[in-house]
Amino acid sequence: MQLSKPKILDALDRELDMFSDKLLGTNSTAIIGGIHLFYLHENISMLAKVLGYPKLFLKVLHGCYRGESRDFSVVGKEYGKLLKTAAAQENKTDLGLIQREETEKFLDELEQSKMRLIENSEKWGCGMLDHYRLPHPLLGKITVRETLYVTILEVKYRRRLLSSSHLIIV
Repeated sequence: MQLSKPKILDALDRELDMFSDKLLGTNSTAIIGGIHLFYLHENISMLAKVLGYPKLFLKVLHGCYRGESRDFSVVGKEYGKLLKTAAAQENKTDLGLIQREETEKFLDELEQSKMRLIENSEKWGCGMLDHYRLPHPLLGKITVRETLYVTILEVKYRRRLLSSSHLIIV
């Protein structure tokens, strides 16, 4: 099922709020898994920046897609398969320990990036989301709509990792 732009942005906003609440809802002084916060901030910030680029620039750089974007569930299944292999690599990396003050600073920056993403996406019509393509490190070139889907799925994935037993909040 194709999600409309308002539904996509609402889902992304809701997922990011739940992620932030998960981090802020603890009384801890430090959090293991700061790398998740860093990755999310980088991804959201970059996507917000790209959505602010002139569309002609994106067309020349990455091309256009003539069909319709894949459904949320189809993208979710494909991305889920890729995450399983990528997660094995990620579990070997240092997850980082961030202090409470740093967490709040990163969350403020994440909130600003989210607001910029929403603001820049207002310039995009629903049809444009299916027309322009962007590169993704795991999925190759995908439409802007699919990129937004993947961003929602990435936030859910990172939030689940924070909730899992191997990422303990100390």
